[in-house]
Amino acid sequence: MTKKTIDWTLFRKVLDHTADEKEQAEFEKWLHSDPRHREYYERARRFYAGESAEPLPLDETFAALKTRLEMHDRPKPMYRRRSYYGIAAAVAVLVVLSCFDWHRDNAGAAMDRVCYELARDYAPATDKARLIVDGDKCYDLHGDESLSIDVRGGHIERGDDNRLVYTADAEAEVVQNRLSVPRGGYYSVLLEDGTTVHLNAESELVYPSAFSKDVRTVSLVGEAYFDVAHDAGRPFVVEVNGYSIEVLGTQFNVTAYADERICRSTLVEGSVRIVPDSGRDGEEIVLTPGEQVVHETGTDTFSVARVNTKVYTAWMDREFVFENTPLSEALRIVSRWYDFRYDITDSDLEKYTFTGQISKDGGLDYLFRVLYEAHMPIVLRYEDGVLYVDRR
Repeated sequence: MTKKTIDWTLFRKVLDHTADEKEQAEFEKWLHSDPRHREYYERARRFYAGESAEPLPLDETFAALKTRLEMHDRPKPMYRRRSYYGIAAAVAVLVVLSCFDWHRDNAGAAMDRVCYELARDYAPATDKARLIVDGDKCYDLHGDESLSIDVRGGHIERGDDNRLVYTADAEAEVVQNRLSVPRGGYYSVLLEDGTTVHLNAESELVYPSAFSKDVRTVSLVGEAYFDVAHDAGRPFVVEVNGYSIEVLGTQFNVTAYADERICRSTLVEGSVRIVPDSGRDGEEIVLTPGEQVVHETGTDTFSVARVNTKVYTAWMDREFVFENTPLSEALRIVSRWYDFRYDITDSDLEKYTFTGQISKDGGLDYLFRVLYEAHMPIVLRYEDGVLYVDRR
C-alpha cells in the first residue's frame, strides 16, 4: 500500500540536509511512491530556500494532524489533583494527494512568510554552557571541544557524550563550581558521587567538585532533572527559592526559574522530603512518585497534587508536552529552547490553552504552523528580532 504520510520532522531534516542514511532512505521511498510527493517536495524546498515566495499549502498539509490540540475559551487552573492519563500522540503530517490548491487568504500567506523567517533565524537548542571553577576560572563548553581540569584533589573532564564528569579522591577539597546554561542550550553533568543532573535552557547549578562527608548540597535556578545516586549516609539536598529538597537516592524534576512566581518539584521515582525555608514551624512535605509540590515564591503557600509526570520531564526526551497549557506559559517554555523574544499583544490570547506533544527538533516555524492550523486565533509579525503574537 502506498504510504501517504510523512513525519514533518523528517521532512525538515531532509530540507536542512541533516537526515541520516536511514532517514534519507525512508524519505526517498516516500518521495518516489507518487509523482505528487515530488511536486510537493520541490515546492517546499524552493520555499524554504527562499527561491520562491509562493506559500506552502498549510490548509492541506496539516489537514490531518495526528494530535489533539484542545482549544478553550476560558482559562483552566494549572494545578489541581488529577489522575494520570495519556497525552496526545506526536504530530505527523498528511500530504493530501487529491489536489494542490495554492490559494491562501492574506492571514495565511503572512503566517507562511513569518514561519519561513523563523525557520531561517532560529534553531533548536544545542549542548552549550559556561563553567566557572573556584570563582574565577571560566570555561565555555560547546561543540566537540575537549576539557580536562585538575582541581585540588579532583578532576573535571568533558566525556565522550559531551557531559561534564567529576572525580575526586578521599582528600579532595571542596571547590565550588557554577554551571550556567544559556537560552538555546542544555547540558548534563555527572557529579563525583555518581549523581547525574540534566540542565534545561536558562538554568544554573552551583555545586562542589567534591561533596562533604555528611551531606551533598547543590543549589538550582531554572530547571533540572536529577538522578541521585543512593548514599544512605549522605542526604542529597537541592536548594531552590523558598525551600529545599532532601533525598537519599531518587529521580525528580525541579522547575525554579527566577522570572516565574511558581516553583515545582515533580517526583518520578523514590521519595523526597520538601523542607520550607521558614514560616511553617518546621513542617515538612513528603512526596510519593507521581506527585508534585507547587510553591508560590515569596509566600508560605505549598500545595501537593498528583500529575502526569511526562508533562514535566518530556524535555529530557527533546519533546514539548502540553496539557491544558496556557499560551503564555507555552511560549515562555518554547522561547527558552529556541532563544527568541516575543510579545503577546492581546492579553485575551493568554486564556487559550491546548494539549499536545511536539518534537523540540521540529523547528520553531513548525510549532506555530501547528497552532495556526489547530485554529488558535493568532497571527504573527516578526519585526526587529521580536515575534509579535497578535489576535486574528
